[in-house]
Amino acid sequence: MRDDVEETLNCNNIGMNSQTSSSAIVEAIPRAFESYLVFLPSSLVCLSLADNNLSNESFPMDMSSLPMLKELYLDGNRLVSLPNWVKSLSGIEILSISENYGLESLEHPPPTLKELRFDFFRDGEATFNREMSPVLLKYGVLGVLGRGNFEGILEEKDMRDVEEKVLRALGWSHLVNLDFTKIQPRNNQGVKRRVKMVYEFGIFNTWYVGKEMPNWISDRRWEGSSVISFTIPSSPCNLRGLNFFCVFTSGEFITNQGENITNEGEFLAYISDIRISNITKMCSWIYHPPGRFEGNREGITFSSHWMFGKNEMEDGDEITISLSEDFDSNFCRWECGVSLMYDEDEDEDDGLGYYKSWNHIIGGDLSPFQTTTPGEY
Repeated sequence: MRDDVEETLNCNNIGMNSQTSSSAIVEAIPRAFESYLVFLPSSLVCLSLADNNLSNESFPMDMSSLPMLKELYLDGNRLVSLPNWVKSLSGIEILSISENYGLESLEHPPPTLKELRFDFFRDGEATFNREMSPVLLKYGVLGVLGRGNFEGILEEKDMRDVEEKVLRALGWSHLVNLDFTKIQPRNNQGVKRRVKMVYEFGIFNTWYVGKEMPNWISDRRWEGSSVISFTIPSSPCNLRGLNFFCVFTSGEFITNQGENITNEGEFLAYISDIRISNITKMCSWIYHPPGRFEGNREGITFSSHWMFGKNEMEDGDEITISLSEDFDSNFCRWECGVSLMYDEDEDEDDGLGYYKSWNHIIGGDLSPFQTTTPGEY
């Protein structure tokens, strides 16, 4: 019987690893694909249906005959949404659905995923379950400069549309009533970009033109000391967040002749990564802020708010915040600052309830949540 199955598969250009029967590459899909499911062993763990001109209608509604499937590749087809049967795969860990250029939605992918690859063309919509496990995202938003909005994972919002109560809850009261059209940063290609609030994994952040550190920032460090260490002071209120700011301004450099020159021109402002460590609780969160921006004598400011849950940071905990230094400090200088946010600063309805319902893991390891965009299209 086994030989008969393999012979049938081979006659239809379906290649399968006959030694382990753990993977299959379907190179040509017959019209009655559902009838060929019986030839796929229930022990299958990897299946590629890439580049077969498949549409959503090409598949059966049920693929429960593949309970052991761990990897599924649907790249290069004509899918417009995530097929329903994919959502029912109880053990799937890797799903690739890239280069389906008609893809419009990606709703509720299986929460067991550890890696997800997909592309949207312009206004695609993605919705993730709030109980989603940490997942490595690799995606492109074709035809759009931006990161897209993926409910439950990532939101990018024009700062002009952010409610005042949200800004105040974040500790960004200095941004209230500003004309954001006058503080638009230029990206590394010299194009002005709107000031946006990006939220992902418990962190809010934004970039804008300016060189003034808010006066309520308590702990500050200039370049040469990119590590801030402190102990959380005692307070009758619960700590609910931490603000981290970084201001980039024109710097000085020394010529080959030993002459000090102040750079009044442009420089590139970006942060490779920020690491916040709770030494007491032995946990860290490493974050790679999005964006590279051209700065000048007006300066560039990065503002971020890190939203904590209960018991993730408490009185007496020793905290260390470190900033990578792989940018060229000869052409810009920077100042970093930290401030803590407590419940006493929060109204009953602070506007953050929506974000608090999302899956964020401050106090844990963020590395499985990495997001990558394969360039701008």
